[in-house]
Amino acid sequence: MNYTYHYSQKDAERFEKFLSELEGNFGGQRTPWGVRGGAIDLVTAFEVAVQWGPLALIAKTVVGKYLDGLLNTDSFKNVGTSHRRQIMALSQRATDTLRSLCEKLSTMARNGLNGVARDGELAVTLILPIENLSCYVVINQEGVDDQALELISEAVDRVVQLKSFGAIPDDAHTSQLFYDVDSNCWSYLFIPTNDGFGRYIDRYINLESGEIIVLKDSGEFIERFRPSQKDRLK
Repeated sequence: MNYTYHYSQKDAERFEKFLSELEGNFGGQRTPWGVRGGAIDLVTAFEVAVQWGPLALIAKTVVGKYLDGLLNTDSFKNVGTSHRRQIMALSQRATDTLRSLCEKLSTMARNGLNGVARDGELAVTLILPIENLSCYVVINQEGVDDQALELISEAVDRVVQLKSFGAIPDDAHTSQLFYDVDSNCWSYLFIPTNDGFGRYIDRYINLESGEIIVLKDSGEFIERFRPSQKDRLK
């Protein structure tokens, strides 16, 4: 796995300690930005883009061989949850590395960003490419604790499964995992349509059932997910 660190050039000096630690632990390259906008409704302070290499392709091949002829959402739903998780579990090494990276980013968010009001509202994110889908994970979403960090690799696994089975629409190119504090799970993936992108999240998928839900307006999104004031840009 390879890593690219994205952040504002003006924050380079302030982030130097964390950048050096990340490079020491994981390697990677720095790619600071000048002026840029957010993704989905995210406004990020620091991003780590992960390049999986052959993992996603291997996962897709495994699914094809294991459930040949069952590649449709209804059939996939009937496969037991625990069994599904075994089909395409990331290698233990990849899982451990991803967990370690999330813990490091969480520490960075708690100690290095939240001291300034502006920074406390901005997202620290992990970006994972899954075929043609970019999956954002906000490490400092309110309510994300150590237990939630432990569950990120499992949630990413599930997104890879759903993408490989064709349960995530091809027109979804940018997505965001959402941690549900009520269920203590990364339960949902925001997958806005082209019409919704940049306006509001108008579509999401339930990661457990694979069901896609369409939202009619931003008010319905707010009522459903109740984002806190601190998370308004996340």
